[in-house]
Amino acid sequence: MPKAPKNKSVIRFQLYQNNKNQELTLFQRAIILTLVENECSQRQVAWTMGISPSTVSKIMKKFKETGKIDDLPRSGRPKIFSSDEEKLICEMIIPRQCETAVDVHAKFCCETNKEMSVKTIQNVLRRNGYISRVKKRQEGYFTDESRFLLFGAFKGHDTLADEHIIPTKKFGGGSIMIWGCMTSEGGHIELVERTLNSAGYINILEDCLLDVLESCEYDKDEMIFQHNNARIYTSIATKA
Repeated sequence: MPKAPKNKSVIRFQLYQNNKNQELTLFQRAIILTLVENECSQRQVAWTMGISPSTVSKIMKKFKETGKIDDLPRSGRPKIFSSDEEKLICEMIIPRQCETAVDVHAKFCCETNKEMSVKTIQNVLRRNGYISRVKKRQEGYFTDESRFLLFGAFKGHDTLADEHIIPTKKFGGGSIMIWGCMTSEGGHIELVERTLNSAGYINILEDCLLDVLESCEYDKDEMIFQHNNARIYTSIATKA
C-alpha cells in the first residue's frame, strides 16, 4: 500500500480491491482518470484509491495509447463458467450420490443445458480443492491361525522388575488355537478344538469363510484369497 502524500487535500475513497487478482471496475478507472486530469499526481491517486502507483500508471498509459479505459478484446478462450456456476459444481459433490467428475458432468449438463467435457469439470473441481483419489483396494481377504498360550514370559532384555515377572509353566501351561479371517468389512474368528489338518481346514473354509463373504456381500469369484502358504493351505485336497 503506498504511503499517504504530504498533501492530504484529496479525500480517500474506500474502493479497495477484494484481492490482488481482481480487476478494477470501469467506474474505478473513470475516477482515476478524473483525478489525474484534475492535476493530482499518480502517487496521490494511488493513495486515494488504495492501489499501487504502477496500476495508475498502466491505466493512464493505456488511455493515452487507445483513448479508452475499458478492456480491449483479449486473445484466448474466455472462461466457460461464472463464479456462481463453479460454486454450484462444487456443491454437487455428494457422497454416494454424485462422487465423480463424470457424475457431476452429467448432472450439471442436465440442469443448465450447457455443453462441456468431463475434463473441464475436473479442472474446476481440482481448482477448488477437490482432488480425485483411486479407491482403496478392497477385494482381498486373508486367513491365518495362531496359538495363544495360557502363560508366557517377557523377552530376555526386559527388566526383572516385580511387575514384569509372571508365573510360567513348561510348554505354556495350555493353549488354544484360533482361526481368523480379515476383510475390509470386518472378519471372523473360530476356535480350533483339534490339530488342524487339510480336512479340518477345508471344513473351516466351508463353514466359516463362505459365511463371512456372504455377510460382506462379496463375490467369491472376484476376491483374492491370501494366506501364508502353510502346508494345509497348499495341499492337493485343499486346492481341489
